[in-house]
Amino acid sequence: MADELAAEEIEEECEPDTCSAIEDTTNLITDPDEALAAVQYCGGHLRYLAATLRNDREIVMAAVEAYGDALRYASDELKGDRGLVLLAVRDHGLALEHAADPGLRNDFDVALAAVQQNMHAFPLIACDLQVDYQFVRRAIACDGLVLQYCNDTIISDRHLVLAAVKQSGAALQYACSPLRNDFDVVYEAVTKQGIALQYAGSELRDNMEIVIRACKENGAALQYAVEELRSNGVIVKAAVRAGGSSAFKYASASLRADRRFILEIISAPERQGPCMQHADEALKADAMFLLSAIKYDARVLCHADVSLLTDHAFLRAAVGANGGAFECLDERLQDVELGRIAVDSLVTALDDLIGSTTEAGSLLTDSAHRGPEPVARLDLLRAGVSVVLKNKDFF
Repeated sequence: MADELAAEEIEEECEPDTCSAIEDTTNLITDPDEALAAVQYCGGHLRYLAATLRNDREIVMAAVEAYGDALRYASDELKGDRGLVLLAVRDHGLALEHAADPGLRNDFDVALAAVQQNMHAFPLIACDLQVDYQFVRRAIACDGLVLQYCNDTIISDRHLVLAAVKQSGAALQYACSPLRNDFDVVYEAVTKQGIALQYAGSELRDNMEIVIRACKENGAALQYAVEELRSNGVIVKAAVRAGGSSAFKYASASLRADRRFILEIISAPERQGPCMQHADEALKADAMFLLSAIKYDARVLCHADVSLLTDHAFLRAAVGANGGAFECLDERLQDVELGRIAVDSLVTALDDLIGSTTEAGSLLTDSAHRGPEPVARLDLLRAGVSVVLKNKDFF
């Protein structure tokens, strides 16, 4: 009953980021039971309580348990209560700013709890703790990005920086310049987050071992490698395997125009999508090249130049090369003739797949026998059968 009464009388729901100091001292809650129900419903409702109730430890504890930052509305006396402050910062690290006793900001356990909950609380702790090696080590273990608030001594400490980048690769950006050029530090950072390559020193962004490690973790890291390495086929393939076809857009212009290289990517069993979207525009208008690529991945047709999409002879050849290409066509282009060619192509692919499976023993269970073409055709068969069923009136 008390909960219902509180909900009726307090219409405004707690908004953690918009709570402000009490301006209207009228109509404040004075009944202890009603007050307790109100703060249990939303800790921020502590602001609507009479001053005497905001000095009631049981009620304030219930408020900060529901919402740590409700500590701001507690009486000054309770803002200095270690137990309540510790409870508050465990839920909302930035509540440390409301601690009335300066000594609590220098309390190892209270300060650490605050930083562990929210690393942005680090500037709120006492200066002595900000340079305390053991404290910083514990804080970094929870969030390496704490490094951004540390002084020059800390960001130059190799052991602490290593610990930081192992927890968060992005912490590399806050390390001192010499450490951003330290092989081990950068290697750990890109192992954790490949994209951290952007914060490495120029020499290490030119290091093949570092770059390929970053690209294996996150294909998008390729964009931060030097031009020479973005032209390296091994690195680009690693990036595409990790990040899918979208990573291919970061390859050098020469590779994005390399017919043989693009076919290798498209025909690979582990391909993550068609790379043609990011290929050189001239290749998108090259009918012979596209037909070669479509055999492996019907989605290549989606990125063909518009001039080819209006060429019926090309479309017949594309659907004939891979029946799944029929599904990639605009519905206005899916005519009866192309539909029948697609079915013939799919039947042929199915025959090839059955034959390959028989010869290999177990195509679907033995990865050693997975040839790129049969696996690609199996994927496309599924899509193609769907097309045929949706367009069954053609047949």
